[in-house]
Amino acid sequence: MLLAGIISHSEETAGLIRRFLGEMTRARGLSLSCVSYDNSYAFLGDWRRGEERFDLLFWDLSFLPEGAMQTAADVRERWSDTEMVFLAEDDSRALAAFRLGAQHYLLLPATEAEVREAIDRCLSALEGSWRRKVLLKTADGWRSVALADIEAVISEDHVQRLYLSGGEELCLSSTLSSLTERLRGRSAFHFLSPGRGILVNAERVKAIGQDTLTLEGGRELPLVKRKAGLFRREWEKALCRG
Repeated sequence: MLLAGIISHSEETAGLIRRFLGEMTRARGLSLSCVSYDNSYAFLGDWRRGEERFDLLFWDLSFLPEGAMQTAADVRERWSDTEMVFLAEDDSRALAAFRLGAQHYLLLPATEAEVREAIDRCLSALEGSWRRKVLLKTADGWRSVALADIEAVISEDHVQRLYLSGGEELCLSSTLSSLTERLRGRSAFHFLSPGRGILVNAERVKAIGQDTLTLEGGRELPLVKRKAGLFRREWEKALCRG
């Protein structure tokens, strides 16, 4: 699931962005969650507490103080992969915005065509990068992981352990259901479940037996017998689509 943040005191501006975000993500087969802030203090509170980690962030500079660009720079330093769009009543901060890697800088009032173009740029950038990588929250902080390196995720005693192809193991600070939604909703790879509490990358499955499957790294995982036939068909279909 993609997470978008909108910082604007204008309900008209925020509503326009939300509407086109919804339409354009659905058209691309992506799931979306959107959080709106009517002031920068509420956003900064969430950001400093680490409560949200946005994939897309829309900044309405028309009501933010001059120090807003430094705040944006601080956010960029922590969230290097977040796609940003700035909106303002003049172009005085356009150069600073593009130096931060902004996808677009819109002059208010922005037209529908301009908002659509900005969102399209963001989604195209995300499809080119985030479909290859995913940011995961671990016990030690955020970690960028290449999707191709993920072999499996196993839930044990309410703890999610992610196993990478190089043998590394990560302990994740998220539920298996939320992780499953993120991986399936935004990934070009195919993540399948051979049984309760297990998620595997189809491209990392080496062999499928009657009651076990073997990953490329040699790890063997249980396969529910009554689901073996269905799992094999889904696996074969995933590889064909890949």
